[in-house]
Amino acid sequence: MFSNFKPKNVTTRFFSFLAVFIAIFFSQKTALSQSDVKLFTKSITDTTKSQYEQARDIYNWITHTISYDLKAFEKQEMSNLSVEEIMKKKKGICSDFSRLYCAMCNSVGIEAYSISGYVKGFGYVERSPFLRTRHSWNVINTDSTWIFADATWGSGKIMAKPATIDMLKYYILRMPYANSKIYYLPIPDSTYFDISLDSLAKTHYPLDPKWFFTKFPLNFYNFESDSLPKTTTYLDYQTQISGLKNKDEYSVYKLDAINGIKYNAHNYFDLAYSYYLFSQTYDLERSIRENNLSQYEGYCNDFDLINKSIMRYKAITDSVYKQRTSSLKKLAGDQKRLSGKIQSKAKAAERSYRSDQKVLLGKNSTYKTKLSAMTINVGRAELKKIPGGTYSDSIGINKTEFALLSTQADELHSQEEPILFSLDSLLKEVDRQMLNGVSLDDTIDKKNQKLNKNIIEYYDMVLTGQEPIICKYVDTLKTIHSEILTSFGQKKIMKSEMQETSKVYNKKTADLQKLLNQEMALYKKSIKPSPNRDSLIAIHNAAVNRLIESYKNSMKLMQRISNYTTDQKELNKQNLTEIKTQRKNIKKASAFFTKWYNSITESEKFVYEKDKELIKTIQSESMRNKKMLQMKIDKYKQEIEKAKVEKK
Repeated sequence: MFSNFKPKNVTTRFFSFLAVFIAIFFSQKTALSQSDVKLFTKSITDTTKSQYEQARDIYNWITHTISYDLKAFEKQEMSNLSVEEIMKKKKGICSDFSRLYCAMCNSVGIEAYSISGYVKGFGYVERSPFLRTRHSWNVINTDSTWIFADATWGSGKIMAKPATIDMLKYYILRMPYANSKIYYLPIPDSTYFDISLDSLAKTHYPLDPKWFFTKFPLNFYNFESDSLPKTTTYLDYQTQISGLKNKDEYSVYKLDAINGIKYNAHNYFDLAYSYYLFSQTYDLERSIRENNLSQYEGYCNDFDLINKSIMRYKAITDSVYKQRTSSLKKLAGDQKRLSGKIQSKAKAAERSYRSDQKVLLGKNSTYKTKLSAMTINVGRAELKKIPGGTYSDSIGINKTEFALLSTQADELHSQEEPILFSLDSLLKEVDRQMLNGVSLDDTIDKKNQKLNKNIIEYYDMVLTGQEPIICKYVDTLKTIHSEILTSFGQKKIMKSEMQETSKVYNKKTADLQKLLNQEMALYKKSIKPSPNRDSLIAIHNAAVNRLIESYKNSMKLMQRISNYTTDQKELNKQNLTEIKTQRKNIKKASAFFTKWYNSITESEKFVYEKDKELIKTIQSESMRNKKMLQMKIDKYKQEIEKAKVEKK
């Protein structure tokens, strides 16, 4: 996960003496370890086998024997272990795995390199920028064919698991937690030996893309964020690789970094760090002579490059970190606002559903009682007003008066049909609106269930720390919540339309009853004491019956509303249950989010601060070295000038 090297400890004021001692000690230890490594490598593989088989034997030994150093990973430490120390300790980080593999292969004559690169592994945040390499793997030339191997990934996996007490609290009490214990699971996996290029390019990208061994490697920015273009051009990759033969790991890393900055314009770190590490090999204690002056001036230029590059990296890192924290704060703000809206809307929805159980007609709610009173024996009450008796069929009243009254009654009767037709249409419209209302309630119920499901699933998303899914979750909640609000808006419109339709319906029924009452008044005038009034009584009674039917007709609307309320009752109950659960769940989800947010921001701040420490070390040591060299060069030049003057 980290870069391959760590600077030697040359921070004391006795730097000059320590540098010489470290250089001598390092060279002796390397020579010794190379001899030991060769003997050991021959003991675990048969050198008469093909190079491919030997490389596989070495891979198998490393992945079954060396464990990942989890403490170093958690502390963001960089390794400076020698190959001998790695073999003795049997533990290391990715740079140790790749360095050991490289040394063991080289010891038996197999050309291999330790490659620094970017990786989409544990802790990777989707589409986040890669500002430096944090992983190492190997390329091996076996039987004139280059293959890829990642012994670190092949040895096991880094997993995140919460503490047992946190798990119990979660499953029993649903108490949120975000901090998970990191542990290493040693599961040797042979699939990371001889990885296909297609598989490798999905998760690994070398600092220098020449290590893809193709003229048209995957474009770095496509790997970083899946943006076009898909490939880049690297026509001289073979020449570049052949030029590295027999070079030490410092030189390989330095040349990779010089080329790498061309493909990832943000990665000034590896450029600075490669020069910085290479500078540890400089013999700064030699006396300056005319023949090595330019070399010392080159050293000064290198230290200038280190300082400029590391400060450029710091500026980019600061900017990216600022944007990252801003993005996380925005996500937290969105989640907080959304939770507040859901809580608020849930309360409003509860009130709305409770009020929906009342009659929807507002001020007309008394109409049902009024109609019930009016329909009690209306016909009987009207008939009581007419004297009883049996009469003959002849009509013994004024014919002219009767004809006029009859004409007026017929005219009123003709107006009944349009009103009845209109009432029937209005009733159908109310039916349609009620069906729409039931459908909207059902839709809201389903969306509330979906919202609840997403909120509950969110717990596990936070626990696994899947940030892209968490971001998607917040967006999903926004969408579902918006859909619910839209459905509520439609329900409000439906209720308003139903009220308006009901008002029109009630007015029409009132007009019909007024018309029928006018008709009956005319019939009553026509009925006078006569031996032939039975026919008029029959006509009157028919009008009374129609009036009774009109009352029943107006009752149809109230029956519809009663049925609608009954149909809604179960849906309202479901919705109220969902909404109450939803309010509880969103509160828990907010607690989970807060835990995760605090954990992720603290973690990223820790990495950022560690990076700042490393930047400070590189900068201070490089500036001190440059200052020391510049003083030495200036002193030499002054001595030369002085000698020239004395000679004259």
